[in-house]
Amino acid sequence: MKSSVVRVRVNEYLNLKLNEIAQAMNVDKSTVIRAAVTNLINRVVDEDGNIKITKADT
Repeated sequence: MKSSVVRVRVNEYLNLKLNEIAQAMNVDKSTVIRAAVTNLINRVVDEDGNIKITKADT
């Protein structure tokens, strides 16, 4: 029960933050999510489609 309450609160908080970012950028939420996913992919995958290895991984 307690974990479900925490999960709902985290979900509500993240949704509010997503709305704030979208409003500040004057775009809809899906655009913010798309940009975040693209940024994550670009950080993790190189131009050849291979997963980048960082110093922390070795």
